[in-house]
Amino acid sequence: MIKFMRIEIRNFVCFDKIVIEPSTDPNKPLTVVRAENGSGKTTLLRAIRWGMYGEKGLPSPTYPLHPAWWTPDNKGMTTVVSIEFETDGSDRSNDASGSENMSFQLMRAVTTIGKPKENKNDLNFYRIKEQTQLMRRGMDGMWSPFPAGADLVVEQLLPWGLRDFFVMDADEVVDFVGGALDDNVLPEKEIIAKTTAAVNGLLGLDVFRMAQDRVEKAGMEFGKQAAAAVGREDLIRLQRELDRCQIEIKDLRKEISNNEEEIDDLDRDLNDRNISLGRELKGIEIGEELSTRQGNNIETKKNLLARRAEIINQLSGQTESTELLATLSHTYISSTHDLLKPLHDRGHIPAKHLHYVRSLLKQGVCVCGQDISQDNKYRKQVLNSLSKSSEQEERANFLAQIFDATRSLMLFPPADMWSEQCLNGERDLASVNDQIADLQADIEYIQEKLDSIDNDKVQLLRSEIRSLGDQMNRARSQFARNQVWLSEKIEEETSLKKKWAQWQRTAVVARDKLEAKVVAKAIVEVLEKSYGIIQVEQVTQLSDRMNAMFSQMAFNVTDQDIKGKSNKADIKMIAKVGIQPTDSNPNKYEIVCYNSQGSHMLPITINGASRRVLALSFVLALCIESRTFAPLIADSLLGMMAGTVRRNTLLITAKTSNQPILLLTSAELAAQSEIDTIDEYAGAVYTITGQFDAIEAGPGGDVLNWKDQRPVTLLCRCGPRSYCNICERVGWADLPGWSKRESER
Repeated sequence: MIKFMRIEIRNFVCFDKIVIEPSTDPNKPLTVVRAENGSGKTTLLRAIRWGMYGEKGLPSPTYPLHPAWWTPDNKGMTTVVSIEFETDGSDRSNDASGSENMSFQLMRAVTTIGKPKENKNDLNFYRIKEQTQLMRRGMDGMWSPFPAGADLVVEQLLPWGLRDFFVMDADEVVDFVGGALDDNVLPEKEIIAKTTAAVNGLLGLDVFRMAQDRVEKAGMEFGKQAAAAVGREDLIRLQRELDRCQIEIKDLRKEISNNEEEIDDLDRDLNDRNISLGRELKGIEIGEELSTRQGNNIETKKNLLARRAEIINQLSGQTESTELLATLSHTYISSTHDLLKPLHDRGHIPAKHLHYVRSLLKQGVCVCGQDISQDNKYRKQVLNSLSKSSEQEERANFLAQIFDATRSLMLFPPADMWSEQCLNGERDLASVNDQIADLQADIEYIQEKLDSIDNDKVQLLRSEIRSLGDQMNRARSQFARNQVWLSEKIEEETSLKKKWAQWQRTAVVARDKLEAKVVAKAIVEVLEKSYGIIQVEQVTQLSDRMNAMFSQMAFNVTDQDIKGKSNKADIKMIAKVGIQPTDSNPNKYEIVCYNSQGSHMLPITINGASRRVLALSFVLALCIESRTFAPLIADSLLGMMAGTVRRNTLLITAKTSNQPILLLTSAELAAQSEIDTIDEYAGAVYTITGQFDAIEAGPGGDVLNWKDQRPVTLLCRCGPRSYCNICERVGWADLPGWSKRESER
């Protein structure tokens, strides 16, 4: 658990010195920092990232930290970010509620020095003396150095891999569903990789995989130690061969998985090219007709091939059918039935009377009334008789089973019915083969006509389709070869394991190590099963949570809330969202959404604003389900949203996040309901005023009271619809509902 108490930034890009004290009121957890575009919202986010994570928290190694107004010189300029926070000592996954909170101060500083440029593309600065210090406040209120390293503590409380979820640029978050632009969706493979990393990282699923790998390696090591303990050279060689074989099997399985992904990617590319080719051919009259006919033929052929496979399976099944067995063995079945029937009719098979005798013994009274409950001669006679009869019971019951089987087989129809079923199947197969041949001829004829169409783009698409087809054939060929090699390696592994098992029986000296190897194998199996159960449960819970949050964000959305007009699907058309494993790999995940008919909606078919809401529902749900108790610092969270969606998103974020700190523009807080939400949930509000536009526009610029020509950024405590001498801009005084508050610079 981590909660920010105070953030101080000095000499960072556009900030001379600003101090933000986020709200820590559990009833009003929200902190709002208002700033117009270009005034420092993103810079504030980067300052916090740098303060926590150092250089790797910056967009690039060449990103300048020093003030924009300062020209680098030999004296240097020191940039400082200080973050005070409280923690109960737990990591992000442990709830240590009830524990005493500890106060820390994390300070990161670096000095920028000027340097001469050798050419125009060189930087005119470099950074030196980066220092990180972590202090802890004691019971007496005094600060003292904390023995653990600052980076180690930050990594425990809020790991680097989770930065995009808690120190968040909302414009980047949309990458989980393809990006923010309507017509420029990211590749599916990249989206899946990013989503999978997020799910594994925040839900902790990757911990199981790492644990499993460690235990597997430990098991191999135990095996090597066992071989060494026995002292037999051939056993050591056998262990090496087994280890090599198992590594090759693992590599082959990974390569086969890569083959499957490559085939899936090529299949998608082929489908895209074929769709594009179809569109191009629509503009050519004969091409459209032939393309439509070709498509129908291919689909019909596909169905016929499936039908042919079904018929062949049915015919193959006839050779193993019970009807054929009954027909070929009818004479023997009939004679066996006639032989056993008298025994069955007289009750000799099955031996039912023995159950009755045993029940009499249990009751202690013979059928004649004689007492057989005591150990007397009558009971001994019954027991002796029962013992002799029991020897025949197993055979009698076995003969009864044979009799029942012959009776069942005699009920099957005669041989001519089986022959007729086979003949009908052969006729159907011949008919389907004829139809396939006719369709193939028509397909080849149409293809010749299509190939003769003289159109540059059509020819280019055909060339790409042929190239992709060749790649697909090579990929499938490699996939088939890898499968054959995998089968051979598995057989080799089985043989080596058998040899190893023989040595195990004689390896008395290495007994402890061998037992440890067995235990390691059992642990791996437990981890695999546990991982599977937890994976399904956690991903299902995450999917349900994501759908619930999306539904809340999209609640009561009307046509007036949809900005602009687009041929893409909007948020009202999305009925259900969630997260699920991909079809090709159960350990990879993708975000999915469906319309009211239950049809899957691809990211490319959804407009950018709706994709933003979809991505935010995923991120916020993942933060909640991962039980990561940390501040949520978000830049442009409500960007591209309007009306009901924006109000819903603001409300949900304020209510569900642990310590939300939202960096917003005035335009994102335009409606009265949004102001009401801030009044209800915000324990702290700030306004950042940037002076870059003021300098470009001359004295005063867009900021009424600004006279200094130095481009720094100032901070005041004005709320969403208030302003003061520091932050007042042109036109704000005329806006309805806005009021001026007195504040000293």
